[in-house]
Amino acid sequence: MHSSITYTEESWSTSLTTWSGFGRHNIALYNGLALGDLDAVEAEGDTMDKCLGHASPNALTQHAHSISPCAAPGGGSTTVKPGTCADDGANCFPEDWAFALTNWSVDDFYGIARDGHIIMGPYKSAGELWACEDLDMCNGYTDADDLSYRYASTTFFPYMVGCWGPAYATHEFLPTCTTNGCGSAAIAGMSFSVSALGVVILNVLF
Repeated sequence: MHSSITYTEESWSTSLTTWSGFGRHNIALYNGLALGDLDAVEAEGDTMDKCLGHASPNALTQHAHSISPCAAPGGGSTTVKPGTCADDGANCFPEDWAFALTNWSVDDFYGIARDGHIIMGPYKSAGELWACEDLDMCNGYTDADDLSYRYASTTFFPYMVGCWGPAYATHEFLPTCTTNGCGSAAIAGMSFSVSALGVVILNVLF
């Protein structure tokens, strides 16, 4: 942070540790976890506006946990949600991501992560969304052209930045904080999820 800016910690919702970066529409991008280590998109979709963002409950910091149609370079819709979605955002995910993907194209960037790496949009190539096998555990990849490390915006948890990459592990283990994650294996009744802090969260399966 610049030396002329002062910052006072007031609550978890305003903590810089929950911020993954900033979007091209000048909105804070938070990690994929809501309070209680739940998938924020699944747990808080009913509080999201037409840009798929919402305000923190205490400091009212406007932020998004996933791709936003309002940040699309092509000018995403701010007035229409999918037909199955309530106007308050309920039931928007993960059944219908078409609204969130409106007007995004290949090579569009979504924002900048706090570690300086670019956060790319949802398409890896013409008409192809990112898949689990394309990305490491932090939701990142190495660009084939310039060999830079980048994060991807995905339709699955952790949606943007899962930890500070690059990570040398793949999506092998199931995160238990979501029903919309990658991975199929569990070791001795346990699985793992990774927050944008780079902290591994151990989840015991019962």
